[in-house]
Amino acid sequence: MPVIGIKYLAEVVIEQLAPEYGFDPAQIKINIIGAKPGEKLYEELMTDEGAGRAIELDRYFVVKPAIMKRILDINYSFDGVISEVVTNTYNCAN
Repeated sequence: MPVIGIKYLAEVVIEQLAPEYGFDPAQIKINIIGAKPGEKLYEELMTDEGAGRAIELDRYFVVKPAIMKRILDINYSFDGVISEVVTNTYNCAN
């Protein structure tokens, strides 16, 4: 999943949705207020625990279920495997 900055996301949402609601996107102002106390600066997308069950593909990661016994009939083979071992967590900051 590619990373997207919140400002860019807001710009795209305004550009796409403002006309549908009768607004001119150029007239909508984005106020940058900064982080609030305790607010996360990044979203954790794969934890240490998830990384231990992950497969790295060329464009994304697959995190296999924690309890494999219940779903043994699922084929977890994928095209484009880069690594069967993932050691790093993944968040929107890295």
